[in-house]
Amino acid sequence: MPPFPEGVLVHAIPERVKSEIRFPRVVGYRLAPPDECLAASFDANSTLLLTPELVDPSITRNEGMIGQGVGLGLKPLESMRQTAVLDHLTQRLLERNWCDDEGQPKHYLFGQLRAITQQWMDDYLVCENGTYPAQILHHEPLELACQRIQHAIDANYANE
Repeated sequence: MPPFPEGVLVHAIPERVKSEIRFPRVVGYRLAPPDECLAASFDANSTLLLTPELVDPSITRNEGMIGQGVGLGLKPLESMRQTAVLDHLTQRLLERNWCDDEGQPKHYLFGQLRAITQQWMDDYLVCENGTYPAQILHHEPLELACQRIQHAIDANYANE
């Protein structure tokens, strides 16, 4: 048997009126993008020369007391896609320099930062002596790259 007599609406029962839930009629949502518009002014100081001396050692030999030794290298990094490197670098830049007052990254800036980072990688990242772009994801080169990109963004707004 239903909890209410047939034909009786819930809101018609006086003791249930207080508990009634009304939902607003939503026609649609409007996305209001933030006012932050990022740009960068790269110069000669923006260039990062990626050399074997800058990146960590690239080959490690592990050998136990028993069994055959294993050589560990950077082959997985060598085949890493350029867009994956770009996304990792952009994410680090975002987490390092673009957080709100509560320390949370401003994820809505990712697209703008990605475009700036792409420009930097295309024009100002120089790989020499057998290095390749994915090696920028090592700690020291990653921090240097973030510093150079952030400096170019700051320089753009200092000139305004």
